[in-house]
Amino acid sequence: MVALVGLVALMPAAKSSPDAIGQVTQYPLNGTTNAGIADLLTTLDGQVWFAQFYANQINRISKTGQISSATPNLPANAGPRGLAVGADLNVWFTEVTTGAIGRISPGGEVTSFTNGIMAGAQPQFITAGPDGNLWFTETGVNQIGRITPTGEIKEFPISNSAEFITDGPDGNLWFTEPGANQIGRITPAGKVTEFSAGITSGSYPWDITAGSDGNLWFTELKGNRIGRITPQGKVTEFSEGIPAGAQPLGIAAGPDGNVWFTQPGTALANQIGRITPAGTIKQFSTGISPAAGVHGIAPGPSGDMWFGELAGNRIGRIATGAPPLPNRARIITASTAKSVVNVSVRVPGAGIVSVLGESAPASSTPLCWNAQTSTKAATYRLKCSLLTTSSPTNKEALSVRLKVLFTPTGGTPSTTARTVKIKKN
Repeated sequence: MVALVGLVALMPAAKSSPDAIGQVTQYPLNGTTNAGIADLLTTLDGQVWFAQFYANQINRISKTGQISSATPNLPANAGPRGLAVGADLNVWFTEVTTGAIGRISPGGEVTSFTNGIMAGAQPQFITAGPDGNLWFTETGVNQIGRITPTGEIKEFPISNSAEFITDGPDGNLWFTEPGANQIGRITPAGKVTEFSAGITSGSYPWDITAGSDGNLWFTELKGNRIGRITPQGKVTEFSEGIPAGAQPLGIAAGPDGNVWFTQPGTALANQIGRITPAGTIKQFSTGISPAAGVHGIAPGPSGDMWFGELAGNRIGRIATGAPPLPNRARIITASTAKSVVNVSVRVPGAGIVSVLGESAPASSTPLCWNAQTSTKAATYRLKCSLLTTSSPTNKEALSVRLKVLFTPTGGTPSTTARTVKIKKN
C-alpha cells in the first residue's frame, strides 16, 4: 500500500522451519542505536510497522526481514509511540512529546493534529474504535481522547492516568489504569466505567488486548500475572507458569487462538509467554538474545507474532504454529452509522467477497448481506444495510456478528468474523 522509502537495514538471521512453535528469528536495526521500539502494528500492505520513540521514526519490516522507512518526514522530536490503522485506511500514531495525533496517508504524507488536545496531555497509545474514529489515552491529564478521520478531537475525563487502549468485543473501548490498579471501559458515547474488583492490589495493569474468546486480556507488570476481564467486568488472574520477576509487559491476541505476551524481567533474561483461553501458560526463550528487553508484541501477516526489543535494538519474530492464510479476507475496520454497517476488507486476490450480518451472540438471525467481485488483491469497502425490522430502537443497541466470506477464483472459500454494536437511532 505504501511505497518503500529509504532502505534502513537488511540483515535477517538464519531461520528454521516456520512451523516450529516458539522458533525465534531476530532482525537487527543496523545503523540505529537506542531506537526505543514501542508499538508494533500489521498494516494493509502486509508489513509490520513499528514506532521508534527515541529515534523519532516509524519504520516497517517485511516478512523476509527488509526494514524500510514508512515516512521520512515526521515532525521533529515528535516521540511516536502508539500505532493504529483507521477506518480511513490511514495509519494513525501518537506524538507523545509534541502532544499531537499524527496520520500517515498511503503515499507517506504526514499530518499532525493538535487542536482540541489539552496542554501536557502526552498521548500514549491509540486504537481504531467501532464507531469509525480513533481513540487514544492521554497519560498526562487523565483523559481519553477521540479523533475523527477528519481530525476533530474530543476529550473525556477519567479518574486516573491511562496507558494502553484497545477495541473490545462488546463495541466499547477498554483501557488500563496502572497506578489506580484498574481496567476502564468507555462507550463510543463517552460513558466511563472502571473495574478494580478481582485485580490484586499493586498489580499495575499495563497492556490490554481483545482475545479470541470474547474477553479482554491484560498484563500485570508488578503483579507478575496475566489478567482476564469479561465484558461484564469479572476478573480472573493467572500466575501459574510465570516465573518470579518476569514482569509481563506487552500483550496481543495471536492467530493460533491464544494470547501472547512479552516478559522483559531482568531475572529471566527475556521470555515470550503464551496463554490459552483456559489459562494454561507456556514460556519461550530460546533464540532471544540476552538483555533484549522484549517490549511490544503484535500478530504478523504469516501466522507469527512480532515483537520489539527495547534494549536489544532488534525486531523479533516467533512462530505460533498457525499457518499463513493467503486466501483469507481480513476485516480491517467495521464502523456503524445508525442502521448501516460499513466494512473495509482486505482481499488477497481475485474472487468474490461477501459480508453477512447476523444477530450476536446467537448469530442465527440474518440482518444484512452484501457482496462484491474482486479482481485483484486490494482493500474493498462494503456497505451492509440492516433490514428495517432489525434496526435498533431508542431503548436498545444492537450487536451484529459480521461474517466475511471470500471465495477465490478456483479456490476454497474461507471466513473471518467480528462483532460490532449498532448505535441507537
